[in-house]
Amino acid sequence: MPTSPDDADASLPLHLIIVDGLNPRLLAQELEARRLPALAHLISRGALLRATSVFPTVTPTCLASLATGCTPAEHGIHGIVWWNPQEERYVSYWPAPQTLLSGTFGQVMRDILQNLNTSHLARSAATVFERLEAAGIDSACVNFPISRGPYQRRAHIPVLMALLGSLPARLAMSGPRRHYAGDLLRPSLSLPRGVLGRYGISDARATRFTRRVVKRHEARFVLTYLPDNDLYSHKWGPMNVGRELHAIDRRIGQMMAAYGSFDDATRQARWIVTGDHAQSDIGGFDGYSVNVYRAFRDLLPVPFGRKGLRGGPYDLAIAPNDRSALITTPNEAARQRAIAELLHWPSVDRLIGREPEGWFRVQNPDTLRTLRFRPRGPWQDVRGGTWDIEGDPGMLDLRPAGSVLHDGVFPDALFRIAGSPPSADLIVTARPGWEFSTGFTMGHGNHGSLRAEDSITAIISAGVTFPAQPRITDVLPAILEAFGLERPGHDNGHSSGAGPGGEPLQHPTLP
Repeated sequence: MPTSPDDADASLPLHLIIVDGLNPRLLAQELEARRLPALAHLISRGALLRATSVFPTVTPTCLASLATGCTPAEHGIHGIVWWNPQEERYVSYWPAPQTLLSGTFGQVMRDILQNLNTSHLARSAATVFERLEAAGIDSACVNFPISRGPYQRRAHIPVLMALLGSLPARLAMSGPRRHYAGDLLRPSLSLPRGVLGRYGISDARATRFTRRVVKRHEARFVLTYLPDNDLYSHKWGPMNVGRELHAIDRRIGQMMAAYGSFDDATRQARWIVTGDHAQSDIGGFDGYSVNVYRAFRDLLPVPFGRKGLRGGPYDLAIAPNDRSALITTPNEAARQRAIAELLHWPSVDRLIGREPEGWFRVQNPDTLRTLRFRPRGPWQDVRGGTWDIEGDPGMLDLRPAGSVLHDGVFPDALFRIAGSPPSADLIVTARPGWEFSTGFTMGHGNHGSLRAEDSITAIISAGVTFPAQPRITDVLPAILEAFGLERPGHDNGHSSGAGPGGEPLQHPTLP
């Protein structure tokens, strides 16, 4: 049975495996050393490509972009922490220690389990599950948090989580026909893992669930999320987790072996393995982790966990996103005061601001030189987008060749900044080695900035076609095309094509 991208059978099942924090440098190193047999087999039957992430380069924004093919500006998931101007509060999708100290753990859990897939994820940004199920293609979601689909399932909330989060014991979760989510939505005869086992949100449990889907022929499309690599990369550093990458390769090999053998897996199914972002090394010097709520000299930010920016005593809201920070100001005077102070932070790599008439402004604190740009104009990037530019392209290491702008250390920066969250009127990115935090450091690795180390991940495909220089927003269109469905429209490289708007799909409840 054919397996090349050009002649793959559209009726074959398709696996999308998302490895959180997949680092192409480490991947290349371990492939060269021949320590990744499963991934090497997929590459031998297809292709290995470098792919560019979105901005800010943090897990929730990236996973939402993989699921919808949209930028953060389109899909509405603005960061791991972001200021919600409608509700006048911080949204957080990470139950860090500060959430217990600030009394916001319950709200964080509600944001993760309820709001992420409902009020926060834009209805116009249709997910891969909504699109495929609407086309009659049975789909499975395995431990992936952006799960919105045409079915509701009753989740069993663990007792400790329900108590700390003020959650009901049973909660409806939206997803495709087959939906597995750790201890919350698990198949029969599968025991809960509990708090010490991260409630089953792990690579081991995801692998077991995926093998079950394959052996029972439960779905033609299966999305499997492997989170462990990112956690270890944060702790030890992105180039120090070779053993974890070997474990991931073994797990992917186990999924493939559910078809019989590696050869059977690539004959009987199609495969995409991708990251959502990568990581860079941080630390090694004092003060590298900047607690943004204590870093201002003359401005008062809304404290983490508090509410109220309009009409209150605060000058700004700032949401740290690892190696970037999203800033919302109540008025132009506060905005200018924030700019003046941020330009003196030693941690700031670039300062990005939104201006009237669709312009973005990028400033280098070292030289104070600026670049202004907006979509559509005489300049073209290497992916086909066109731009109007004023000032110094060197602010984003753009290298003009005729009318074409070539990337440097900030890959695909114009598109990524233009697709950044509109809830922030200022964004700062961190210099190499630095991070922005709420006072809780991640360890020796982190991500979130515009720099290539954070932003370039990998796509391995067998039986699925991708552009030569893909973005992670190209994954959903490639999947639709692989099933013979219409790809979302692209607006000359400026938009990834949000899903159809209008009335939401009906969501029947499954037991």
